[in-house]
Amino acid sequence: MKRLIALFILTILTAVPATSVFADETDSSQQSTQTANVVYYMGNVSRVEKITPNEDGTLGYNMLRQICEIEILTGPFEGRVYEIQVNVNYSQPQQLIMEVGTKVMLSAQLTEDGSDIANIYVYDYFRINWFVVFSAVLIALLLIIGLLKGVKVIINVGFCALSLMFYFVPLVLKGVSPALLMIPVCIILALLNTVLDEGFTIPNTAALIGTVIGVGLAGVTGFIMEKTAKITGLGETELNMLFYTPNHVDIDFSGLLFACVMLIGFGGILNVCQNVAWEIETAKKVNPYISFKKLFLSGFKAGRDYIADNINTIFFVLIASIMPTWLIYAAYDTPLYELMNMDVISTQFFRFLAAAIGMTLSMPVTAFLTAKVLKKSSLY
Repeated sequence: MKRLIALFILTILTAVPATSVFADETDSSQQSTQTANVVYYMGNVSRVEKITPNEDGTLGYNMLRQICEIEILTGPFEGRVYEIQVNVNYSQPQQLIMEVGTKVMLSAQLTEDGSDIANIYVYDYFRINWFVVFSAVLIALLLIIGLLKGVKVIINVGFCALSLMFYFVPLVLKGVSPALLMIPVCIILALLNTVLDEGFTIPNTAALIGTVIGVGLAGVTGFIMEKTAKITGLGETELNMLFYTPNHVDIDFSGLLFACVMLIGFGGILNVCQNVAWEIETAKKVNPYISFKKLFLSGFKAGRDYIADNINTIFFVLIASIMPTWLIYAAYDTPLYELMNMDVISTQFFRFLAAAIGMTLSMPVTAFLTAKVLKKSSLY
């Protein structure tokens, strides 16, 4: 118990300094994103004049010209109003239809000294405000319906998001191995779940050990798949963006698949291990004289259902993530075997397979550990 608590504190202490360093490097007072001399601001449409092909013969039949007055709402140029032309082509899948009150993301090219805006245009709709609104709705529902379990979810998701933003991504961009960075994140998440679920009881501790073993097996499987199948997880667009990065980022892609597999599989593996351990504990409470074999089988049989449910969930998420790409290539009559062989698609399936293998192997490990420890600690 004391060793586990000490490990928990040590892991947090090693993660917090990195988080604070990168947090200090981020200027939170300015709600804008900057890349080279291009800065992104939030804007509000205050006036719109729409010109149709009937009003302007130079426009195509499926075109729309919008003359907009847009006010900058964030950054050092807050309050400035610009007249910006936004053209719409209805043959494209996404159109920027402007209305009074529409919030947009503005892309501004600054002068060389950064003192003024040389050019500005509408980059996209501004969606962060709606992200905040729906996140608040989810948090409220979790607190009202989920109670303490909802608090646990909020803490876990919040920690994971902050770890990725201020710890994982900045250090990966500095060339640190993603696999090495993801290990402490998964360990802390597992420890947090254990602490929030009645502490280090025998079932929880067994589930914790099973989760660590399962996540490790999933990561190793992903690493083997990466080497044998020679996958990167990047499409042509991402590779070109990486080639032209302004800061010459040196990313260790050899461990990126390893890290992604650990993160993808973590939630499902933890769920399987915890439920298996609890099933065995329940069987022991119902029959204190139950044998080790029956204890193990009670968790093993229940674990099959949990594995099926969690693998189904991961698979459906996988299909949903690749569906747009699948449809686009299917429209060009791309053969299925060619689509499956594409790096960006096949990587998703390899991640799923690695996470599912780790999840499946973690179940009997947890069942064995829980049954063994409960039987050993029993007086019967």
